[in-house]
Amino acid sequence: SGRDPGLIGLCVLPALYTVGAWSSVPVSLACLMVTYTIAVPVAALRAPGTFSLATLPESGFFVVAWALGFLVRRWRRGREEAMARAVAAERSRAAAVEQAVYAERLRIVRDLHDIVAHTLSVITVQSGVARHLVDERPEQAGPALAAIQEAARAALEDLRRMLGLLRAPSPVPDDPPRPDPGLP
Repeated sequence: SGRDPGLIGLCVLPALYTVGAWSSVPVSLACLMVTYTIAVPVAALRAPGTFSLATLPESGFFVVAWALGFLVRRWRRGREEAMARAVAAERSRAAAVEQAVYAERLRIVRDLHDIVAHTLSVITVQSGVARHLVDERPEQAGPALAAIQEAARAALEDLRRMLGLLRAPSPVPDDPPRPDPGLP
């Protein structure tokens, strides 16, 4: 029929490589055993009386093709595990950065509270003094009103500066590494 039966063994090699590279170990070992279970009787039927396993040339190639696939599978799995560890480490780093930003913003809010509370205390005291002085000695009320004005202006500047820090965008962590789509 014009077909070389020896080419069947050659066609089995990529199949065994693929099974070794992409199937689980028990499945790929089962496929290798089935290949030998079929190949040995076929070879014996092709050369009755002279057949021995040593005369089956592709028998070693079957194991080599499967072993190469198995090694590629192990390499790919190791790479996937390394990528998973890298992604986990990147997520951990991003969480640490986010936590640090949150802690810094809390510190800024505490400082802002202290500044506003102190300034309101100064304004409250100075406005009480100014109210008393306006009634009894109006000429001396000016410094108290100036202190109120200065405290309010300083508080507004501090408030604007700290709100600007709070409104600033958080640093966005880099995208985590992604697996290479060109893996074998």
